Formats: sequence, structure tokens, C-alpha cells
Amino acid sequence: MDQFVLPALPFGASPIEGLFSAETLHYHHDVHFKNYLDTAKKLSEGTEFADQSLGEITIGASDALQRNAAQALNHDFYFKCVSREKIAIPEKLSQALSAKFS
Repeated sequence: MDQFVLPALPFGASPIEGLFSAETLHYHHDVHFKNYLDTAKKLSEGTEFADQSLGEITIGASDALQRNAAQALNHDFYFKCVSREKIAIPEKLSQALSAKFS
């Protein structure tokens, strides 16, 4: 199933200065993320979850299958949120974050 295929990085595989080195990017995408996908696929084989999305598995499964599907989903979401473009944080959000965490 496609939910267990490691997606290409939406921003390319080269390092992002100030955010990811090539080594960090390789480890977290090509090794870590892929391991979560491979493990979730293996654990779901022959179960009711084999043809379900990672989100459905995360909600319906338990134990190691649920944890691996959730981590794969988390990594997928994270990498979809990363961009090479610098995006300004809205002033109101920036102030709220500063007030809360400074």
C-alpha cells in the first residue's frame, strides 16, 4: 500500500542551511521515517489494518503498530511543514510565543 512507501521530501534532499545538515536530513528521513513505515507495514500485514491509512491505524490499532504508524504520520506531517522559503511569523503569534516562552 502507498501509505507504507517513503515519500520524497517535498523540498528536495539537499541540506537546508540553518535547519538541516545533509546527515541529519538523511537520518531523520531516509532511516528513521523509513523504519517507522517499514515496521508499521510489517506489523499490519495480515491484520484488519493492512489496507488502512496511517491515520486510521493510529486511531484503531494499539501497541507497537499504533506507535509506529503514529511516528510515521508525525514524520510525514513534519516534513510537509518544512520549507526552503523563510516565512514570517505573524506579529500576534510572535508576541504570544515570546510572552509564553521568554
